[in-house]
Amino acid sequence: MGFNLYIGEFNHEVVYKDRVVLPGVRVEEDIGPLNSSDRRDNQCWPGYIAWHDFCVDVGLLEVFYGGKRCGSPAMVPELFDAGPVHGLLHGLLRRHPGVVELLPAHHTAFVEAKLAYAQRPEEEQEEYVTRRLEWLCWWTDWALTECDHPSFANS
Repeated sequence: MGFNLYIGEFNHEVVYKDRVVLPGVRVEEDIGPLNSSDRRDNQCWPGYIAWHDFCVDVGLLEVFYGGKRCGSPAMVPELFDAGPVHGLLHGLLRRHPGVVELLPAHHTAFVEAKLAYAQRPEEEQEEYVTRRLEWLCWWTDWALTECDHPSFANS
């Protein structure tokens, strides 16, 4: 089991029979860099544990999972400083399944993680980690530039 992750334009599907609206992101094909799922589109399918470990390894845990930054700033104001995740208060995976707005601060966090990872000795770098970071950077930049409602979705 794992995540289905998408970066792009907000979209939704109406299932009239079930009286539900399913939020998501429109799929774009074959325009981005090769990702860790060996595809060039805006979707990626990592395992739950593999994605968590990746986030820990490259310093993106709070960007995706929120960590101590989730909650109310009125209750614990000292936890809501700019810190290493650029003031992002909640993780991108705060709702599973779910869709959240992508911000320039997300792109900044991904680029910084990619640059820091590239500084590691070559023998400590894994191709799938580099691909994931490139995927995050490229598609987030694309979504922020090309989409009216840039979004990150997971299912």
